[in-house]
Amino acid sequence: MKNRKIVVWGHPLHSHTHSYIHYAFYRAFENQGHETYWIDSAADIGGLDLSDSIFIVEGQVDGGVPLRKDCKYLLHNCDTKKYEESNVDFKMLQVYSHDVLDRDVEKIAECEYYQPSNRMLYQPWATDLLPHEFEKYPRVKIDSSRQPAINWVGSVMDGLHGNRPVLEEFASVAAMNGTIFKVCRNADPDEAINLVRNSIMAPALQGSWQVQNGYIPCRIFKNISYGHIGATNSEAVFNLYDGLITYNTNPTQLFVELKSQIDNPDNEKIQKALDLTREKHTYVNRIKNILKVMS
Repeated sequence: MKNRKIVVWGHPLHSHTHSYIHYAFYRAFENQGHETYWIDSAADIGGLDLSDSIFIVEGQVDGGVPLRKDCKYLLHNCDTKKYEESNVDFKMLQVYSHDVLDRDVEKIAECEYYQPSNRMLYQPWATDLLPHEFEKYPRVKIDSSRQPAINWVGSVMDGLHGNRPVLEEFASVAAMNGTIFKVCRNADPDEAINLVRNSIMAPALQGSWQVQNGYIPCRIFKNISYGHIGATNSEAVFNLYDGLITYNTNPTQLFVELKSQIDNPDNEKIQKALDLTREKHTYVNRIKNILKVMS
């Protein structure tokens, strides 16, 4: 597949949760040899030649995106009206959940589907590590000389899609076991990796809506790639990993089982989960399928 010109539009790093997704897209496209730009506004375009580009766009920051008939647009949570009125070539991106399977979709990879009738690509997010970077982060070794801590680098949300009750229960059982649970916000990507690696464990905890609807969070891919045992309260995530990770719907029991797994690791399963992440769940995987759909 030929190299393309890619424009990741908006969300400077740390400006929004989605900025970490744009960061990962930017790195993956650049790593694969594509001419890649991360542009915050029309003022940043300057004298750039953006002809024949693919724009990666998220709806909260698409106000100033240039609409060009010689370009293509991949839209996430955008109002498509202006794109339709400008008659530009666009497709849409949504995050995978189980309801996708009830639609007329074509499977293009594990948990990645395309629906031609509405030009919609469904795929989960991924780890922000590139495949060759996995070697930099060997299996986490627990330092018994320090008070154990869990640094939660993921989102903390209320409402329908929220995970706060699950996090609070997990933090409570951690505290009863002498483990600090700390929420860490706006960490630089390298700092986030270090925070996770300095944790005694790194579960990917989801709220009830996400669990019930089979939503796959990026946190599971990241924490495994950063060197931790995979742990989840979601059956969909457990099944995606073919039972290679620790799973319990109850946060208290998940803590107990994960602690037991840390003390008595199944190294073969842990390595297989890591290999599966590197093989199938990096942004290099995701962008290859984006380019297939956008071609």
